[in-house]
Amino acid sequence: PPPPKSGPDAPPLKRLRTAPFEGLAPGATSGDAETFLQAMSTAEDVAVAAAAQQALTALHQPAAADSSEDEVFGPEPALVVAARAGQLDEVRALLDRGGEGFDVNAIDVLRRTALMEAAQGGHMAIMIALLAVQGIDVNLTEGNGATALMMAAQLGHTEIVAALLASGCDVNTVDNDGDTALMLAAHNGHTETVAALLASGCDVNAADNDGATALMLPAQEG
Repeated sequence: PPPPKSGPDAPPLKRLRTAPFEGLAPGATSGDAETFLQAMSTAEDVAVAAAAQQALTALHQPAAADSSEDEVFGPEPALVVAARAGQLDEVRALLDRGGEGFDVNAIDVLRRTALMEAAQGGHMAIMIALLAVQGIDVNLTEGNGATALMMAAQLGHTEIVAALLASGCDVNTVDNDGDTALMLAAHNGHTETVAALLASGCDVNAADNDGATALMLPAQEG
Protein backbone atom coordinates (compact mmCIF):
# COMPACT_ATOMS: atom_id res chain seq x y z
CA PRO A 1 0.00 0.00 0.00
CA PRO A 2 1.14 3.60 -0.58
CA PRO A 3 2.70 5.43 2.39
CA PRO A 4 0.43 7.58 4.57
CA LYS A 5 0.16 11.24 3.74
CA SER A 6 -1.26 14.23 5.54
CA GLY A 7 -4.16 16.43 4.56
CA PRO A 8 -7.91 16.23 3.99
CA ASP A 9 -7.52 13.72 1.16
CA ALA A 10 -5.17 11.46 3.09
CA PRO A 11 -6.17 7.84 3.73
CA PRO A 12 -6.43 6.62 7.32
CA LEU A 13 -3.14 5.86 9.02
CA LYS A 14 -1.74 2.57 7.81
CA ARG A 15 1.28 0.65 8.98
CA LEU A 16 4.42 0.58 6.84
CA ARG A 17 5.92 -2.89 7.04
CA THR A 18 9.40 -2.83 5.64
CA ALA A 19 12.67 -4.68 6.06
CA PRO A 20 12.77 -8.08 7.76
CA PHE A 21 14.54 -8.42 11.07
CA GLU A 22 17.08 -11.14 11.68
CA GLY A 23 17.80 -12.86 14.94
CA LEU A 24 14.29 -13.05 16.40
CA ALA A 25 12.53 -16.39 16.29
CA PRO A 26 8.78 -16.68 15.59
CA GLY A 27 6.77 -17.05 18.75
CA ALA A 28 8.94 -14.64 20.76
CA THR A 29 7.38 -13.35 23.97
CA SER A 30 7.84 -10.44 26.33
CA GLY A 31 10.91 -12.12 27.80
CA ASP A 32 12.65 -11.59 24.48
CA ALA A 33 12.41 -7.78 24.55
CA GLU A 34 16.21 -7.38 24.80
CA THR A 35 16.75 -9.77 21.90
CA PHE A 36 14.04 -7.89 20.02
CA LEU A 37 15.90 -4.59 20.32
CA GLN A 38 19.21 -6.21 19.42
CA ALA A 39 17.65 -7.76 16.33
CA MET A 40 16.23 -4.42 15.25
CA SER A 41 19.54 -2.63 15.70
CA THR A 42 21.33 -5.10 13.42
CA ALA A 43 18.59 -5.37 10.79
CA GLU A 44 19.04 -4.23 7.22
CA ASP A 45 17.64 -0.70 7.23
CA VAL A 46 17.73 0.33 3.57
CA ALA A 47 14.08 -0.46 2.94
CA VAL A 48 13.13 1.15 6.23
CA ALA A 49 14.89 4.37 5.30
CA ALA A 50 13.34 4.37 1.84
CA ALA A 51 9.83 3.86 3.18
CA ALA A 52 10.30 6.52 5.82
CA GLN A 53 11.56 8.98 3.19
CA GLN A 54 8.55 8.26 1.01
CA ALA A 55 6.24 8.87 3.94
CA LEU A 56 7.94 12.11 4.92
CA THR A 57 7.90 13.35 1.31
CA ALA A 58 4.19 12.62 1.07
CA LEU A 59 3.56 14.51 4.30
CA HIS A 60 4.77 17.73 2.68
CA GLN A 61 2.84 17.40 -0.57
CA PRO A 62 0.22 20.17 -0.72
CA ALA A 63 -3.32 18.86 -0.55
CA ALA A 64 -5.51 19.71 -3.52
CA ALA A 65 -8.36 22.05 -2.72
CA ASP A 66 -11.76 20.40 -2.77
CA SER A 67 -14.57 22.91 -2.69
CA SER A 68 -17.20 20.15 -2.58
CA GLU A 69 -15.73 18.86 0.68
CA ASP A 70 -15.82 22.36 2.14
CA GLU A 71 -19.47 22.63 1.19
CA VAL A 72 -20.30 19.40 3.01
CA PHE A 73 -17.97 19.55 6.01
CA GLY A 74 -17.07 23.23 6.21
CA PRO A 75 -13.56 24.66 5.99
CA GLU A 76 -10.72 22.91 7.80
CA PRO A 77 -9.85 24.31 11.24
CA ALA A 78 -7.08 26.90 10.83
CA LEU A 79 -5.11 25.36 13.70
CA VAL A 80 -5.06 21.95 12.03
CA VAL A 81 -3.95 23.45 8.72
CA ALA A 82 -1.14 25.44 10.36
CA ALA A 83 0.10 22.45 12.37
CA ARG A 84 0.12 20.26 9.28
CA ALA A 85 2.17 22.82 7.38
CA GLY A 86 4.64 23.21 10.24
CA GLN A 87 3.81 26.92 10.62
CA LEU A 88 4.90 27.56 14.20
CA ASP A 89 4.27 31.34 14.17
CA GLU A 90 0.74 30.83 12.85
CA VAL A 91 0.02 28.13 15.44
CA ARG A 92 1.23 30.42 18.23
CA ALA A 93 -0.85 33.32 16.87
CA LEU A 94 -3.98 31.17 16.77
CA LEU A 95 -3.37 29.88 20.29
CA ASP A 96 -2.73 33.40 21.62
CA ARG A 97 -5.82 34.74 19.88
CA GLY A 98 -8.09 32.01 21.26
CA GLY A 99 -11.49 33.55 21.74
CA GLU A 100 -15.04 32.29 22.03
CA GLY A 101 -15.56 29.03 20.22
CA PHE A 102 -11.85 28.29 19.85
CA ASP A 103 -11.16 24.56 20.20
CA VAL A 104 -7.61 23.27 20.46
CA ASN A 105 -9.02 19.78 19.79
CA ALA A 106 -10.84 20.76 16.58
CA ILE A 107 -10.80 18.05 13.91
CA ASP A 108 -10.68 17.96 10.11
CA VAL A 109 -12.72 15.67 7.86
CA LEU A 110 -10.50 12.72 8.79
CA ARG A 111 -10.98 13.47 12.50
CA ARG A 112 -7.37 14.60 12.82
CA THR A 113 -6.41 17.28 15.31
CA ALA A 114 -3.57 19.80 15.23
CA LEU A 115 -1.73 17.62 17.75
CA MET A 116 -1.95 14.63 15.42
CA GLU A 117 -0.69 16.64 12.46
CA ALA A 118 2.24 17.97 14.48
CA ALA A 119 3.06 14.46 15.70
CA GLN A 120 2.98 12.92 12.24
CA GLY A 121 4.89 15.81 10.68
CA GLY A 122 7.62 15.71 13.32
CA HIS A 123 7.01 19.34 14.32
CA MET A 124 8.42 19.32 17.86
CA ALA A 125 8.09 23.06 18.56
CA ILE A 126 4.45 23.01 17.53
CA MET A 127 3.92 19.92 19.66
CA ILE A 128 5.32 21.72 22.72
CA ALA A 129 3.10 24.75 22.09
CA LEU A 130 -0.02 22.58 21.79
CA LEU A 131 0.75 20.45 24.84
CA ALA A 132 0.95 23.63 26.93
CA VAL A 133 -2.68 24.50 26.17
CA GLN A 134 -5.18 23.71 28.89
CA GLY A 135 -7.76 21.23 27.66
CA ILE A 136 -5.60 19.54 25.01
CA ASP A 137 -6.67 15.91 24.64
CA VAL A 138 -3.66 13.71 23.85
CA ASN A 139 -5.73 10.55 23.53
CA LEU A 140 -8.15 11.51 20.78
CA THR A 141 -8.25 9.12 17.81
CA GLU A 142 -8.63 9.79 14.10
CA GLY A 143 -10.83 7.94 11.64
CA ASN A 144 -8.75 4.75 11.71
CA GLY A 145 -8.49 4.74 15.50
CA ALA A 146 -4.90 6.03 15.70
CA THR A 147 -3.68 8.53 18.29
CA ALA A 148 -1.01 11.21 17.94
CA LEU A 149 1.36 8.84 19.74
CA MET A 150 0.79 6.11 17.17
CA MET A 151 1.39 8.50 14.28
CA ALA A 152 4.67 9.68 15.77
CA ALA A 153 5.75 6.12 16.59
CA GLN A 154 5.08 4.91 13.04
CA LEU A 155 7.50 7.47 11.62
CA GLY A 156 10.10 7.17 14.37
CA HIS A 157 9.68 10.64 15.90
CA THR A 158 11.16 9.54 19.23
CA GLU A 159 11.32 12.98 20.88
CA ILE A 160 7.67 13.57 20.10
CA VAL A 161 6.80 10.10 21.37
CA ALA A 162 8.59 10.91 24.64
CA ALA A 163 6.76 14.24 24.97
CA LEU A 164 3.38 12.60 24.41
CA LEU A 165 4.14 9.83 26.91
CA ALA A 166 5.14 12.46 29.47
CA SER A 167 1.83 14.23 28.82
CA GLY A 168 -0.21 11.15 29.67
CA CYS A 169 -0.84 9.59 26.28
CA ASP A 170 -2.14 6.03 26.57
CA VAL A 171 0.66 3.82 25.24
CA ASN A 172 -1.59 0.78 24.77
CA THR A 173 -4.37 2.28 22.65
CA VAL A 174 -5.15 0.14 19.59
CA ASP A 175 -6.33 1.29 16.17
CA ASN A 176 -8.93 -0.37 13.95
CA ASP A 177 -6.35 -2.96 12.86
CA GLY A 178 -5.50 -3.81 16.45
CA ASP A 179 -2.09 -2.13 16.17
CA THR A 180 -0.43 -0.33 19.07
CA ALA A 181 2.25 2.36 18.97
CA LEU A 182 4.84 -0.34 19.73
CA MET A 183 3.72 -2.46 16.78
CA LEU A 184 3.87 0.49 14.38
CA ALA A 185 7.34 1.50 15.55
CA ALA A 186 8.61 -2.08 15.41
CA HIS A 187 7.16 -2.75 11.95
CA ASN A 188 9.07 0.21 10.61
CA GLY A 189 12.41 -0.47 12.26
CA HIS A 190 12.48 2.51 14.63
CA THR A 191 14.73 1.08 17.36
CA GLU A 192 14.98 4.19 19.53
CA THR A 193 11.23 4.68 19.44
CA VAL A 194 10.68 1.04 20.38
CA ALA A 195 13.07 1.47 23.32
CA ALA A 196 11.17 4.55 24.53
CA LEU A 197 7.86 2.72 24.34
CA LEU A 198 9.23 -0.33 26.14
CA ALA A 199 10.58 1.92 28.89
CA SER A 200 7.10 3.38 29.34
CA GLY A 201 5.74 -0.01 30.36
CA CYS A 202 3.74 -0.77 27.23
CA ASP A 203 2.13 -4.16 26.74
CA VAL A 204 4.54 -6.13 24.53
CA ASN A 205 2.11 -9.06 24.42
CA ALA A 206 -0.78 -7.11 22.90
CA ALA A 207 -1.94 -8.79 19.68
CA ASP A 208 -3.35 -7.19 16.55
CA ASN A 209 -6.46 -8.35 14.71
CA ASP A 210 -4.45 -11.18 13.14
CA GLY A 211 -3.23 -12.40 16.52
CA ALA A 212 0.35 -11.19 16.06
CA THR A 213 2.34 -9.19 18.61
CA ALA A 214 5.06 -6.60 18.08
CA LEU A 215 7.66 -9.21 19.00
CA MET A 216 6.36 -11.82 16.58
CA LEU A 217 5.62 -9.84 13.45
CA PRO A 218 9.14 -8.84 12.35
CA ALA A 219 10.20 -12.49 12.38
CA GLN A 220 7.04 -13.62 10.60
CA GLU A 221 7.45 -11.02 7.88
CA GLY A 222 11.12 -11.88 7.39
